[in-house]
Amino acid sequence: AGAFDIDAAAGTGSFLASDINQTARWFNYNATDGTTMRLFAVRDGAGGLHLALDACDVCYRAKKGYSQLGSDMVCNNCGNRFPITGVGETASGGGCWPSYISYTLADGNVVVRLADLDSKAFMFP
Repeated sequence: AGAFDIDAAAGTGSFLASDINQTARWFNYNATDGTTMRLFAVRDGAGGLHLALDACDVCYRAKKGYSQLGSDMVCNNCGNRFPITGVGETASGGGCWPSYISYTLADGNVVVRLADLDSKAFMFP
């Protein structure tokens, strides 16, 4: 897993945007309740950055996460494939989907609010 730097005072976690390419990179975060969570970041073919939890909105109880197969992320539980270009978007309905986490870009870093991560700690039972 890559370096996910915590700024407790700001309530954020971050990593360098320049570290992300077309090969998915996973990061660990220890939630405030002690749960170890994983998220991944990857760039699409046009250079767009995509971020999601390594947990599915539906399959998270299986604790299997995602793997990359070319330009898709694949649910390791049900086998559904998601084009990287759509990862990091809010799911439009029920079903398997890499769980959405919002982020901002600041000073070359991808910045995530820790409260947003903590709210999804239940997805890593």
